Amino acid sequence: MEEQSQTSGTEQTTESTEAVRPDNIPEKFWDASTGSVATDQMAEAYTQLEKAFHQKTETLREEIANERLSDRPESLDKYTLPEIEGLGNDDWQVNFWREQAYELGLNDEQFGKVVNAFAEKSIAAMPDFDAEKAKLGDDADTRLEAITAWADTLDDNTKSRIYDIAITADGVNAVETLMALAQKSSSVVSDQQTATPAKTQEELQQMMNDERYWNPAMRDPRLVAEIEKGFAKLNQ
Repeated sequence: MEEQSQTSGTEQTTESTEAVRPDNIPEKFWDASTGSVATDQMAEAYTQLEKAFHQKTETLREEIANERLSDRPESLDKYTLPEIEGLGNDDWQVNFWREQAYELGLNDEQFGKVVNAFAEKSIAAMPDFDAEKAKLGDDADTRLEAITAWADTLDDNTKSRIYDIAITADGVNAVETLMALAQKSSSVVSDQQTATPAKTQEELQQMMNDERYWNPAMRDPRLVAEIEKGFAKLNQ
């Protein structure tokens, strides 16, 4: 009787000390034999879940990218340029817009809207050409023709920038200043290239024996000036 009582007490103690699975641990991650969390199974499940999440995310990104690019033209030159006065396919702005639109995945309609919006703002910001021309005075046409002739001697990129500047009276004045500086620089180089060596005192004295120097009736101002200039250089 006493032994039976002891056995019963032992069973009750075993039952009362058996670990109970917490509510926040799924049954598949609980090891009943050890009364503990099956950490290996839980870690493996987490790894598989994380891998599946990344794969799904990458797939979703690809689907979004493909959908975004589905209406994009197959190449840059397939974008249709809206009919805008003064704007052509060869303009650098158009090539820039096409590159940006293609990179962003814009379709042809969206590209047209971007170009039109930019053109409208540009036109609104353009100066009143008649008013600017009036500021140049009566010789406005002559001044503009001179700028055009000078710009034609430059490369296409520089010529385009000159035309961009000379759309206002102030711009014309600025370009004319550049023209004057360029002409002055060219003249200095030319003078340096064509400069003759300074004459010696003996050469100058021989020139003075010329009747065009000492005879008032035959005096040549250019010869006189050359001799005087020669002596001035010797005295420097």
